Amino acid sequence: MLKDQITREKELPTNWQYKDGFPYFKNRLYIPANDTLKSRMAKGCHDSKVAGHFQMEKMMEIITRDFYWKGLAE
Repeated sequence: MLKDQITREKELPTNWQYKDGFPYFKNRLYIPANDTLKSRMAKGCHDSKVAGHFQMEKMMEIITRDFYWKGLAE
């Protein structure tokens, strides 16, 4: 498995890498094109008891800090 992972990493475009078997773009976890999953990620960042209840601007800052998906504002 490690050999396959190393091979995949060599074939990845710039800014992409695998960490623990998951794809990352610019050190942010890549979320595939799945609206349900994206909504859960956004809701989790928005409703986190640790982070508090944020407005849209702050929520987007939190999401883009750790996650990436196509069309997500950076």
